[in-house]
Formats: sequence, C-alpha cells, structure tokens
Amino acid sequence: VLTLLYVLAGILGRQTAGFTDGYALFWPPAGIALAGILMFGYGCWPAIAVGSLLFSYLNHVPVGYFMAGTAVGNAVGAVTCAFFLRRFVKFDNTMTRTADAAGYLLFACGLGTTLNAMFNAVGLLNDGKITQNEMFGHIVEWWVPNALAVLVLAPVLVTWAAPSPLRLNIWHRLEALLFAAGLVGGTWIAFNTWFVYGLQEYPLAYLPCPFLMWGAVRFGPRGAATGTLLVAVLATYSLYLGRGPFYTGNEADGLRLVGSYIAIIAASNLLLAAAATERRRALSEVLANEKRLRLVVSDQQEMICRFSTDGLLTFVNPAYCAFYSQPEAELLGTDFFKTLQPPEAATLRENLAQLPDELPVCIFDRRSIGGDGHVEWQQYNIRRLNRTKMTDAEYQAVIQNVTARKRVEFELQEAKTKLEQMNLQLSISAKQAR
Repeated sequence: VLTLLYVLAGILGRQTAGFTDGYALFWPPAGIALAGILMFGYGCWPAIAVGSLLFSYLNHVPVGYFMAGTAVGNAVGAVTCAFFLRRFVKFDNTMTRTADAAGYLLFACGLGTTLNAMFNAVGLLNDGKITQNEMFGHIVEWWVPNALAVLVLAPVLVTWAAPSPLRLNIWHRLEALLFAAGLVGGTWIAFNTWFVYGLQEYPLAYLPCPFLMWGAVRFGPRGAATGTLLVAVLATYSLYLGRGPFYTGNEADGLRLVGSYIAIIAASNLLLAAAATERRRALSEVLANEKRLRLVVSDQQEMICRFSTDGLLTFVNPAYCAFYSQPEAELLGTDFFKTLQPPEAATLRENLAQLPDELPVCIFDRRSIGGDGHVEWQQYNIRRLNRTKMTDAEYQAVIQNVTARKRVEFELQEAKTKLEQMNLQLSISAKQAR
C-alpha cells in the first residue's frame, strides 16, 4: 500500500510540474515516505525504495545512478529523519509538544530532505547529467519541493493517523466546520480577487492567517496541518490560473514566492498548535491537581485556610467553616487577623514579615472562640507558600484543636506544683522535728 501511495503521489507531483517547465513546487512522495516511516516503523523502507524505482520506470527514467540514487535517497532521508526524531526528540506522532514541532522542523526539513536531495544530485553527477559546479543548484532545486511536501503533507497524515488528545463534541464539530469554511473563503478571496477589484496594493495574502491561527489554537496540530494543506492547495491552484498576490508573470518566481509563503505559515502553525496544546494540557493537569488537593484538604479534620499578605482569606476548608459557623462564601475575603486579639494580630504580622526563606514557618498556641461561643485551645502552624518579585506572599494556616493536650499539660503542671509543695512541707516538717 505504501508503495502504491508513493507512486500515485509521484504522478500527482509530476502533474503539478507540468505548467512550470518541469519544476515542481511540491514533491508529495517525500511527504509520503517520511509519514510512512513515522507511522509504520523503519521496516517500511523497502516499500519507499521500490516505489521510487517503480515510479522512475513508469516515467522512462534510464536505469543508472540517478534511478538508484533517488530510491536510496528517499529511503535513507526518511529513515534518518525518523531516527533522529525518535532518538533525540522522543518524537510523538500527535505533535502536541513544542519539542515535537521544533524537532520536526529541524530534522525533517533540514536533515532528511537534504540527504534526499544530495543522493539525487550525486546520481545525476555520476550519470554525467550535471557537472560538479551545478551540484549545489540541483541540491537546492530538489530540496525545496521535498521540504515543502514534508512541511505540508506529512504532518496531515501523521497527526490524523495518531490518536488525538482532543475530544470533540457537537459544538466543537460545528466550530470546526465554521473554521474550515472561513479558511477556504478567506483564502479564495485573498488569492482570486486580488486584481479583480483593484486591491493589488493591499496585503490580502495574510487574510487566511487569523483562520489558520484559530485552527492551530482550537484544534491542535491536526487543525494546523489541515489548514495549511488547504491554503497550500488553493494558493498553488490560483497561481496556476494566473491569479493571486504572488503571480508575477514569471512562473518560477511565482512558485518561489508562494513556496516561501506556504513554508512560513506551515512552520508557524505547527509551532503555535504544539505550544497551544502543550499549554492546554499543562493547565488541565494543574486544575486536576488543584481539584485533588482541594478534596484532600476538604477531608482534613484540621482547620485549614489561606490568606494574602493583607490578611484577606482566599481559601477555607469545611472544618474552618464549621468552627466559625459560617459558610465559605461569607468567610472568603474577610480579614484573617480579625479572628485574633489586636496584640496577637500585631505580633503575628511582625513575625510573618520576618520569616526566613529557609524555614518560613510560624507556630504558636492560643485560645479561640468558635462561632457557637465554645472555647478551645488551638495550635496555629502558618507557612509562607510563595513570594516572588512579581507576586505577593500567600500564607497557609493549619489549625489543630489541642485542648486535650493542653488539659494534660495543665494537669501535669498542677501535679508538679502539688508535688513541689508536698516536698516543701516535708522539708519544713523535717527541720522542725530536728
């Protein structure tokens, strides 16, 4: 199947080169080759090599170094690129990390396609078709269509074949349809009405960009890759019709301009989509951790609260609410220090301001009066949670009921006092007896 897809992609690429004297803007087989290796593993390289040989045979390419170089170059370039991505980037086919997108741009467009182009040029050189002085020009001529195919076609295949981290409901699907309609409509306006209404002085080529960013942010790498492919197809087709902002009358110049445009939006969209997905995943993890923390804190018997530097409560757990006989909504935003006596509050403010960075903890005991009027001894364990140059400090207080402990301490103290008094009386009695 991969061999057949490679041959069909080559036929399509050959057709697109028909109106530019043999110069192809895209070479789809390069995208098929890389996507095949990334999806099915290194063992698929023979399918790529056979596909290249079969395509060359169907197009009457003479048997020689160029045919062999093309087959080897396509396979080696794709395998090498995939190896470096797996080895150094830990590449994931979903392309949902910034590292995935950046590594893909580096190794796929930089390394893999360069190797492919070099094998092709060396094959032409050994067949005597070009000279050594022409090597660099032919490498560039092969590299550009390969790189664009890798940028535009391969990400679509790879991301759609991989399981998506996004779960789309009916509203998301409707939004996706609106995104696609807006992108196609915007691109069509930008590339087909350029000279019709005297708008040649306006940068309408950038009209699809907001829609591309919409797709990248909302639908991740799949949306970014699919949007880029749509724009690339419509922009190239418009150039073929002699329309659009990149049509100059010279086909080669027009292809270079539209190729640069497509390469920029493709790279930007992949990076934006990966960054947006990575941020969405990080935010989801933070919210999940916060939810778990809230559940743990809510189940604690100790009273727990958080307050800002000025004392305003930002969090209270059910135990705290129960002690003061007030709901959470009424307690949040009130002054934590008002639960203390004025001298205690002043002392605590001073102590909190002087907490060291090594162990920012303040511990003390006090008698507290609950919302129903009952009195209990409590131990306050207050820790500074964060303090940076950009944010004020926040404090968390864990308050334990230590009435039982205090009662035992008082009883021990009383027993100690009585024992000391008895010892003193015995000592006096002994002196009197002497």
